Amino acid sequence: MVTFADGDAFALLVVTLAYVPVVRAYALEGSAPRLVAAYTALLVGRAAALLASAVDWAVLPPVEYGVGVALAALLFAWYCYGEYRRGDRGRAGVRSSSVARDSD
Repeated sequence: MVTFADGDAFALLVVTLAYVPVVRAYALEGSAPRLVAAYTALLVGRAAALLASAVDWAVLPPVEYGVGVALAALLFAWYCYGEYRRGDRGRAGVRSSSVARDSD
């Protein structure tokens, strides 16, 4: 009989629910392909974790940690850096008062 860990099943459900609006936004507007890739890696890793709790395959832990954790983290960081850089263009040369005080 196949049994799944409750925590892994819940985590897969949460990632799947978070995945839906990201894919919908990408499909309708073509926005944030890096975010879709990051959530896809996270979803693959969570699915591998759920499957690893049910079946003892040696290939699943590297998929879980390599794709689900490492690759997803890199893709999320890449997406966040891109958003940070895109938001920074409009403020080029503008200093806030708190930054100006710190430099005194």
